[in-house]
Amino acid sequence: MCLSVTHELIKNCHLALVKEKVIDLTTKRLHSDFIYGKNLSSDANELRRILRDFSMRKLIWKEDWKSCTFKLDDEFGLGEEVQCLFGPKEEIDSFLDKFVFAVNTPNEEELDAIMKNELGKYYNLLVSDVQFDHFSNTMLDWFKNRDSQWMTSDEGIRIFEDIKEKVDEIRCSVLINYVTQINQIAEISDAATREIAEHLRPFLKSSNKLKINYFTTNWPDFTALKVIAAIKTLPSFKCTDSYMVISSKHAQKKEDLQDLRRMFSKEKSYHLLVIVCEDHNPISYDKYANLVADSEEKKILLIVPKGTNVRSQLLINEDVISYGQLSESSKNALLSKKISFQGKVMPVRDLIQPDKAENVFDWSSIKMLVAQNKIMVPSFNMTRFERSLYIKRRMALPFEFDSQFWENLAEDMKCSKNLLMSQCKVNSKGAIVWSASEERIAEIWEKIRIKLRDSSILNRSVNANIPEDDLIFDKKWKNSAVIISGGAGTGKSTILSHKKSRKQSRLAGSVELIW
Repeated sequence: MCLSVTHELIKNCHLALVKEKVIDLTTKRLHSDFIYGKNLSSDANELRRILRDFSMRKLIWKEDWKSCTFKLDDEFGLGEEVQCLFGPKEEIDSFLDKFVFAVNTPNEEELDAIMKNELGKYYNLLVSDVQFDHFSNTMLDWFKNRDSQWMTSDEGIRIFEDIKEKVDEIRCSVLINYVTQINQIAEISDAATREIAEHLRPFLKSSNKLKINYFTTNWPDFTALKVIAAIKTLPSFKCTDSYMVISSKHAQKKEDLQDLRRMFSKEKSYHLLVIVCEDHNPISYDKYANLVADSEEKKILLIVPKGTNVRSQLLINEDVISYGQLSESSKNALLSKKISFQGKVMPVRDLIQPDKAENVFDWSSIKMLVAQNKIMVPSFNMTRFERSLYIKRRMALPFEFDSQFWENLAEDMKCSKNLLMSQCKVNSKGAIVWSASEERIAEIWEKIRIKLRDSSILNRSVNANIPEDDLIFDKKWKNSAVIISGGAGTGKSTILSHKKSRKQSRLAGSVELIW
């Protein structure tokens, strides 16, 4: 503790502090008589009582007093004038407000460790070296400022918040944090969180050489949202720097991979890297494996779109996305979305039956509602009928989806048959099930359309099949009702538009009622 005679309060009492045996000039410590309360004047006893009451929060206050040392000016205690221990009450109160016994202080190395530990607790981090550097520089600047006398709690909190903002800016400039963007999609239910946590647990706890694994999904961002929620519930990932979530597009360049490798070289932090792949580009297993090659505990989880080529033996699970996985608040937000339906604006909940949302919403409809602020379902308008969308169809397929068909189509697409069949499957009902990007779907479908128009590839006579026109408008159906049904996108509206455009006299009903 420094006691300088340049301070107004010390200047007026430094002689009395020595004369009244409060401070021993020889040892530069509290006088032994003052510590034990022996041979003191009434003023010295009163000062001792005040300081004792101030120190009573500690049971070992006498030991603290013995350890207390002072840094004194050369002029301290020297002079002939008469001084008193007590000045005005306001000065004493001001002095005591700032009076602190600094004893048993740690050395520099110990203090660094204590500060890093406390900063780690405050910021919920395993490693707080960056925060510590900013904190140390900030405090040094504060001590150098002559106007700095006493730091308030508000000032301290402001320093911590400023450090957090600076570190976040640095982190974003090095590598974009994907978590904030993903968390804006929706909230996940507790049940869905527990389910995916159970899928993750064996991989994260495994001690073998399995360091990379996969989730395949229709919507990578939504699966990433579920993974993040699940990770936070696991004991080993409570701290924000215990894992990292990024987009694969931020792990393509050589510099990006160098940054990732540098961050993963830290032993204590970043035990898991989650990479969200938004396209069907081939996965470079070796490129990602190099990031964790030097660590036995660090792991990488890749979330990839369905149809992406991955190592099958590493597949954790195929993630299925459903409406029921949303929290109640997210469900309500989805049902409250406004839709312009054939000229009327109404919430989604008014367009579906009560308690049937689970059957109505699939992953694509959830994604559409989340992504768009305004959705329009226009009234049917014949002027908007696109004739190129209409295909003359038959009751039976004009060809078989056999091995020869896939080989021919794969040859046209310039890809392997296995890859093509993983992106475009035909189920038992004859419907195409897609597992590819929208651009890829359009490309494959255009090739299929070309083959539909090419009669040379047909293995059977066209006349052997019933044309669509004959099926719907056969004379034997006269005075009968024909119901056209099928899944969304199968062409119900397109068929009726085609017939109406040809002014078919048998066509009854209103196309506007179709949705």
